Amino acid sequence: MHTGGIWVFGDGASITEQSPTNPPAITSWRAAVEKRVLDAEGVKTTIVMPSIVYGYGASIPNTVVDAPRTSGDGGDGAPALKLIGSGSQHWTTVYVDDLAALYVLAFDRATAGSIYLGVGGQNPIVRELGVAASFAAGLEGRVEPSTAEETYAVLGQPFGDARLLDQQAAGTLARADLGWEPKGPSLTDELRTGSYAPGR
Repeated sequence: MHTGGIWVFGDGASITEQSPTNPPAITSWRAAVEKRVLDAEGVKTTIVMPSIVYGYGASIPNTVVDAPRTSGDGGDGAPALKLIGSGSQHWTTVYVDDLAALYVLAFDRATAGSIYLGVGGQNPIVRELGVAASFAAGLEGRVEPSTAEETYAVLGQPFGDARLLDQQAAGTLARADLGWEPKGPSLTDELRTGSYAPGR
């Protein structure tokens, strides 16, 4: 079993395992490694390509929760949460327990040389995620977009470029081939009232 990642496909409105790749710099090294995995002789290999993994208050969603706040000087005097980019970009997401279940199914049932996207099928836009985190933080849902340069200043350009990707995927192949059934809460709910909310 080898772990890849959906960022290698770049922007895409309906990404599948067969989509052409167009990776940002931070994941440009993956293609060569994955080719070696799939070409390995005498070994049954499977690649799982997760999307943004969330759950239990951990990982990438914390950059939404911990995003800078505005001073409140620019509009109605109330502070707002700064979005990553414009907020119009979609993120592919998967709940961590659902992803774990996919690995078990792939280990048991996948054929040699198979590739599966680890995506739960929910592709919220970053603005929706920011609004949820803003409500949880007591900012009444107020958010403001960031420029790419502002995003780079917070996250660095390699990671920032990946977070500015606009990606959507359904993950239907893993459901059809392996019987995978994602059941976890949405990332939006997790940010607003779940494991990422203050006090949780």
